[in-house]
Amino acid sequence: MTDIVYYRTEEILKNDGKSAEKTWIIFKNCVYDVTDFLAKDEHPGGIDLILEYGGKCATKAFNDVGHSEDAKNMLAKYKIGEVAQEDRKIGIAKDKASDGEVNKLTRSCLSRITCGFLN
Repeated sequence: MTDIVYYRTEEILKNDGKSAEKTWIIFKNCVYDVTDFLAKDEHPGGIDLILEYGGKCATKAFNDVGHSEDAKNMLAKYKIGEVAQEDRKIGIAKDKASDGEVNKLTRSCLSRITCGFLN
């Protein structure tokens, strides 16, 4: 059994493929280093679509396109770890929220950070 490596949001954001050599994306709280995949230039939609989500959460975009099971299986080989528990949207919302209003606010702020809505 392998130990899971956890990455903080700050580290993931640094690996955006623009300001760093590596390109990491988040999909369902897992972190993927897609640098080698991009180098092969095999993505049917082009590499720019992936680079748009470098260092960010790509879950919604990945799901909205309707990727096949083959694509999901291919992604698995690029997994390098998971988003640190304290940076996960639900985890923070559950741990720090005392009522529904705070819960909503926390979830909103964290999703902006985790999924890269703040530039």
